[in-house]
Amino acid sequence: MKISYEKTLEYKPKAKVMAYREKLLGLDEKTAGYVGEICRRDRNSMNQQILKLYALWQEHGTSRFKEAVGFCQ
Repeated sequence: MKISYEKTLEYKPKAKVMAYREKLLGLDEKTAGYVGEICRRDRNSMNQQILKLYALWQEHGTSRFKEAVGFCQ
């Protein structure tokens, strides 16, 4: 029986955040800068912010997500 990547991450919350962070960092330079800044500024809320950003990306797609990130900078 093969366990899916996403299902495995459910058992490792920190690994899930780091995996999602890496995916966000790989989108483009602006997104990488934005995510990096979030990680540097507030370690206490970083995990929740990464999870929310990833959910927004999944919900709205890459183009709209990148547009929103550009607006936030």
